[in-house]
Amino acid sequence: MGRIRKKKPAAKSTVRRAGLAWSGSFSIVAIDEGPLRTGVLSEYHHVEVQLSTAREELENFETGDRPAFLRWELSKFGLLLTQIRDLTAAVAEKDRILDAVDQEAYWSRCSETTAYRRVMEARHRSDAHSEEEDLDDEAEAECESGNPSESDEAPSVDERGRPYVFGTSHLPPDFDIDDFDRSSKTVKKQFREFYGDFTDLYEIFTGCEAPRLDDLLDEARGKKHGGAASEGSSSAEEATGNRRREQQRPAKPADLAAEHLEARIKEIYRRLVRQLHPDLNRKQTARERELWHEMQAAYRDRDLERLEAVSGRLEVGLNGASSSLPVQIILRMVRDLRDALKGLRGALNTARKSPAWNFRTKAADLVKYEAKRRQQLESEHAKLTQQLAYRTMELADLETRSKRSAPRQAQKAKAKPAARKRSPAAPQGEFSF
Repeated sequence: MGRIRKKKPAAKSTVRRAGLAWSGSFSIVAIDEGPLRTGVLSEYHHVEVQLSTAREELENFETGDRPAFLRWELSKFGLLLTQIRDLTAAVAEKDRILDAVDQEAYWSRCSETTAYRRVMEARHRSDAHSEEEDLDDEAEAECESGNPSESDEAPSVDERGRPYVFGTSHLPPDFDIDDFDRSSKTVKKQFREFYGDFTDLYEIFTGCEAPRLDDLLDEARGKKHGGAASEGSSSAEEATGNRRREQQRPAKPADLAAEHLEARIKEIYRRLVRQLHPDLNRKQTARERELWHEMQAAYRDRDLERLEAVSGRLEVGLNGASSSLPVQIILRMVRDLRDALKGLRGALNTARKSPAWNFRTKAADLVKYEAKRRQQLESEHAKLTQQLAYRTMELADLETRSKRSAPRQAQKAKAKPAARKRSPAAPQGEFSF
């Protein structure tokens, strides 16, 4: 019997992957983010310059070239432009009728003449209904003007001198406490979030503390039911006890994280509103208007990183503060800038196709440009006139065919015998009678 040799344990080998050595242990390596921050900031400033240039070009076109071109064009071709506008509206109206006829013929599997007759009858009924509604509105307006309301205007402040959140009350005008109490938890949560967002702006602009929603709900129940019936409880005292127990109950970690996220979002949003709101910043630049809309979209989506990116762009623009911004936020700022630049370049490409592009540079040679523009407008006028003639002929043909087929359809309807009901056949076999 041979000797059995025991295998020696394999020595701890070093695994090399992608040029890195790993021996089974981990270590912490300090990384200097200075070069990375410098590179990202350099890219940010480069894209910011491109965005500023594109924004300036588009703003010059919107505020300078386009108004000047429209004034000049109206003074030179006013009558021709009016005719083109009327022709465009007439062609569009006839196109709507023809499209409706095609849809009716396709879906109803009927002839064009039948479809045309149905479409025109529906349009006549709609016109008659609109006229009746206009007459009713006029009569109602006359009654209201003849009997003006003698009631005084509702006060705009409450008993504590605070302006109402919703104009004449602290709750929305169409709010009903019974509907709120009967609604689901999801609907109640959505309403509380809506009220919180609205009162945030209320506190910013008025400087007054908004009333607590629970107090308003209890007050509304008291006015309607004499203090009884609360959110799922039998009395106001029981509802208050439930809220106290809910407040004393320890919060879950997920709830705490969500509350912290919401508080951070509101904190940044309030700060940005004070800096960017048009009512508080009369001399708002195009860049600040863009940041205002970006901030509104980020707050609506509850995107904290996007809000921080807007805040970072504002801070860099105001005082160049970038050393305190995380690299992740700067990368988000660069990405948002690239998205905005892409949208501006699309708008610029559309503007360059307009005849008003760089109009102020053509002011030195307007005689030549006027002849070219007149030729373009006359060509468009002739094209629209031809289109209108074709549409009119097509509708006139449908009208003639519809009138010819109407008597035949009426005769067929009169001559068609009434369907005779058949008696059920008698059963055959041994059960027949």
